[in-house]
Amino acid sequence: MKDSRPLPSTLRMVAWEVTRSCNLACAHCRASSVCGPYEGELDTAACLRLLDEIAAFSSPVIILTGGEPLLRPDIWEIAAYGDRKGLRMVMATNGTMVTEDIAKKMLAAGIRRVSVSIDGPDAESHDRFRRVTGAFAGALAGIEAMQRAGVAFEYHIYPDAPHAFFNDTRRSYRADAARDAWARCLMFFATHVGPVRT
Repeated sequence: MKDSRPLPSTLRMVAWEVTRSCNLACAHCRASSVCGPYEGELDTAACLRLLDEIAAFSSPVIILTGGEPLLRPDIWEIAAYGDRKGLRMVMATNGTMVTEDIAKKMLAAGIRRVSVSIDGPDAESHDRFRRVTGAFAGALAGIEAMQRAGVAFEYHIYPDAPHAFFNDTRRSYRADAARDAWARCLMFFATHVGPVRT
């Protein structure tokens, strides 16, 4: 007999775009995040209230993303508050702003894992997708800083390009991640996630 009971309604994950501000201009960005700051974003007090409301009924993973979440001056306060509330705080960043000092702040604030997007097998393809020269080198420098600090991270790849690009990127970074003991996960998002075009 088929079980017709509804699935549990437990909230398991929240992808929270804490800011639209960004230092890159990526082709795939849903938020069309360039520069900033932008009016109407939640202030610190409102962010903490939101975490209170979430923690009152569930304990999901909270992905702090953007834009570039590291552009929020209060990001450590937000992350640490969520961690104290029993929420699993993680971060999605483009990696270019991550130094060893920033990586240590991630750990101190209770960030459990960080994802860094890599969108090509080399600087030419990645920077073309990110629309900023030096983005590839910056992301790799950020990854190295997290390695030194002991931050757990994973690669994310958003191939919004021809199949050859996707296949080359998948082969290259699957091999690299397999050699990288710190990279716990390699994830591919083989769908278009760019801004809505009307």
